[in-house]
Amino acid sequence: MHSAFHAPQTILTGGGCRVLLADELKKLGADKVLLVTDAFLRASGVVDELISTLSRERIAAEVFSDVQPDPT
Repeated sequence: MHSAFHAPQTILTGGGCRVLLADELKKLGADKVLLVTDAFLRASGVVDELISTLSRERIAAEVFSDVQPDPT
């Protein structure tokens, strides 16, 4: 059995770039995403803002926030 993993080469960075996320995902044809973050960002409201934006664009989002921040 084999599989393929396709990763886009677009990296968005800089202040306020999160408002571009939904448009980039729509270009890829995404209708479902996994957001991986740490507990701090989850608690800060940033993740909720992203989920809300994605939801308005009919993109479902699951969140995994049980990661170590700034791993070694």
